[in-house]
Amino acid sequence: MPSSDKALAEPYWVEEMKAVHSIFSGTPGNIARFGDSITYSSASFKPLRYDFTNRTPEDAFAQEWLQSYITPVSWTWQDDAVAESNGNYSSKTAAWPLQTDQNPPMTNIQHWLQKLKPELAVVMWGTNDLSSYDVTTYTNNMRQTLQAIKDNGTIPLLSTIPPRRNYESKSALFAQAMRDLSAELLIPLIDFNQEILTRQPGTAWDGTLISNDGVHPSYNKSTSMDFSESTLNSNGYVLRNYLSLHGLFEIYNEILNPRLPGDFNGDEIVDDSDLPYWQAGYGLDASGDADNDNDTDGKDFLIWQRNVQSGPSTALTAIPEPSTAIVGIIYAIGILARRSFRERRTTTFISKQITRFSCVDFLSD
Repeated sequence: MPSSDKALAEPYWVEEMKAVHSIFSGTPGNIARFGDSITYSSASFKPLRYDFTNRTPEDAFAQEWLQSYITPVSWTWQDDAVAESNGNYSSKTAAWPLQTDQNPPMTNIQHWLQKLKPELAVVMWGTNDLSSYDVTTYTNNMRQTLQAIKDNGTIPLLSTIPPRRNYESKSALFAQAMRDLSAELLIPLIDFNQEILTRQPGTAWDGTLISNDGVHPSYNKSTSMDFSESTLNSNGYVLRNYLSLHGLFEIYNEILNPRLPGDFNGDEIVDDSDLPYWQAGYGLDASGDADNDNDTDGKDFLIWQRNVQSGPSTALTAIPEPSTAIVGIIYAIGILARRSFRERRTTTFISKQITRFSCVDFLSD
């Protein structure tokens, strides 16, 4: 299957994360944020509590989901008085969650997980590690932390670190190490590093998406609640929030949302907007799988047809079971629709596959 087709297939991490969630015994809707000063910031995550301007329908739907799904206490976990005890604080490295600062003795990550009982956790350490550790030590520390999160029944959403001034090559190595670790542990990954480099190539990110200190994502209060493309190209914290929002929503759709048969796009309604997903996956993958047999075929279309809310809308709804000739026509439509659909999806918020030689998380084919 060409890589452009694979990118629309079921993500590589879904089955593993379903298994992780099957042992979850915490509080549904609790969402932790683990990291250093980039996470310990009022500009990170917390603004998602309020509606942004210039939202696409997908942005609005994702935000409405998050605001209704997350527990109220989760919003407070980056507040100054409690942030360090909740796993996010300035100057920390990936060694911090493995330290035994607790009484009785246990690792910090074990303590945070027991205390917060998170269903999901956004995880990003590494910026401070650039000046302290080699890539092997950094990776080993992150591996132990992520495995502890999985063992707790919590789904981790890993993020690569942003590029850093004077550490451009090493930050690229660290980012690749997290792509590799995502593939090894079968966990979802947002490639913040590559998204920054895609939007601001070369070193153009320095002073645009990364602030003048060369380390932290940039922040402009006047655009801090805006999802326009111009803001996503210039406000680093808004970009991180945007990617975190859609990454969490993608996990919800793939793992946590009991999807209605025929609801291929996960918006909790079976309607015309689901049909392009069926067309795109016909004969190729499970994008339009309604009967849980891990493929997309005419039977799935009939399930969509029976459950569609808005009534028949295409000439295809007249078929009781596709004949060989009709299957050929539908297949052709599916191929064309798939190409058109793929062209519109310029951003994949969580990696659908991992390629060792390059980032694919936000790759436009």
